[in-house]
Amino acid sequence: EGRDFMILKRIVIALAIVLITIIVSSGLLIIAEDKAERREEKDCIRCSKCVSACPMGLEPYLLSTLVELKNWEKAAQLHIMDCIECGCCTFSCPANRPLIDLLKFGKFSLRKQSTKK
Repeated sequence: EGRDFMILKRIVIALAIVLITIIVSSGLLIIAEDKAERREEKDCIRCSKCVSACPMGLEPYLLSTLVELKNWEKAAQLHIMDCIECGCCTFSCPANRPLIDLLKFGKFSLRKQSTKK
């Protein structure tokens, strides 16, 4: 049917990329197995495609850098815990940075710190 998709943050996002339709629903990224491969990682080029792709309005490039620097306080201030781990940032990154892996690690580290207190 010729239904228009309404893009609603946190609910459903429809993206079409090179004849592949990716549907993100409730934080789940669905992608064909043959397209799910790790490519060579490069330095971030600050294109902000990850920011545009993030349904939560976060800045994955910045949060991932803070995680690499172990700056947990600043990452928390920038709402890293709001990440729904959908993977849109990683998939959209032309530098092939493992953004979702870094964000998950950052969230894990913050949770671990809070249980120690």
